[in-house]
Amino acid sequence: MRLSLVPSFFLTVGSLVAVLGLAGCETISQSPLEDTTYDEVPVTETYPELQYREFMKQLRTGMTQAEVTALISDPTRTSPAATDAAGLERWIYELQHRPQFRTTTAEMVEIPVVDPINGQPGVVLEARPETERFQLIEIFTLGFNTEGILVDLDYTSQRQRT
Repeated sequence: MRLSLVPSFFLTVGSLVAVLGLAGCETISQSPLEDTTYDEVPVTETYPELQYREFMKQLRTGMTQAEVTALISDPTRTSPAATDAAGLERWIYELQHRPQFRTTTAEMVEIPVVDPINGQPGVVLEARPETERFQLIEIFTLGFNTEGILVDLDYTSQRQRT
């Protein structure tokens, strides 16, 4: 009779511990991550080229040269209408982003090794990484007719290794 009391005692105590354990898991206070505040720095101060790009998105055909200059700024360079095939004065805005880096595999190198189990010599191929520096350059070309109205928008981008 004594043997049958022991398992029921452990079953009762185990159930009680499990219920108390689950009840203790409830969180009353907020997560500390919810109280964390970050400095809110506008993207335009950190990356001014993004602000420039946002202005370019607001361009519309029909705008005057004065409106474009007020929205963006003076162009990087201009091209007179006499040299353009379409007879448009071209304003060129060149946006150079900050240099970026990426790692690529330059080549595979053979490394001599010895198998630790059977002692046989062998070769293992290992990648030799190379860091590449490049810069994104965006070019916005605006075409104005003889009245100074924006009639043509063109965009190109290229990556240059530096």
